[in-house]
Amino acid sequence: MGVAAGLKKEGIHDFHFYCVELSPAQIKRALEFVEKAGLTENFIFIEADFNTWESHGQVFAGAMCHHALHHVLDLEHLIAAIRNALHPQGCFVAIDVVGRNGHMRWPEALEIIEQIWRFLPEEKRYHHILKSMDIEYVNRDCSTEGFEGIRSQDILPILSQHFKFEKFLAFGNLIDVFTSRGFGASYNSNDERDTAFIDFIQYLNDLLIDLGYIKPTRMCAVMVLEDEQPTKVYKHWTPEFCIREPG
Repeated sequence: MGVAAGLKKEGIHDFHFYCVELSPAQIKRALEFVEKAGLTENFIFIEADFNTWESHGQVFAGAMCHHALHHVLDLEHLIAAIRNALHPQGCFVAIDVVGRNGHMRWPEALEIIEQIWRFLPEEKRYHHILKSMDIEYVNRDCSTEGFEGIRSQDILPILSQHFKFEKFLAFGNLIDVFTSRGFGASYNSNDERDTAFIDFIQYLNDLLIDLGYIKPTRMCAVMVLEDEQPTKVYKHWTPEFCIREPG
């Protein structure tokens, strides 16, 4: 809706968003939002499963996935279907989590997190969603519920097989734990010690990525079918550099 409003502000009115959603309840909720915003004519809702969706010959100027790919089991099918549906000059924009499946930490990151955890006061170890005290850091596998991060680690490799990256921004890993919905509420942005700690973790995070010791766990990407220009990236953090091979 925000993108649609932005297009209209730029004087562009002749466009449609095709929104794919499995849940009828979510579609009903979305319809209510677009009706209230006066955008009904610009949205078409399709009740379908990501894992089997096809464009059926329709060609799109663009595709957008915002934290959706990490819920998809058949990534190969969906990403190929998006590629096949794109106009030759179209683009695919994705923001997603690309770390270990289930949003777990890989062993090299887990070792560092466990070392840091030993220094934390007890109140910083409280998980605000689960309402539990993690005296020792728990490397939870979130994929056991709701397909959360079911194939996160495969997203970037599969995208690299199907698309050229026009722009790519990678970030995250160690810092995710301390700014997550679980533990992030324990840190106060008005407390100098808390902000200094978060700054330090972020500094360590980026230093270890620079060295290739850990890999980013999040990405923002603009992808195209063909692009002769080099990918615009942060530092040397190209998509290829940021892939963490499971082995």
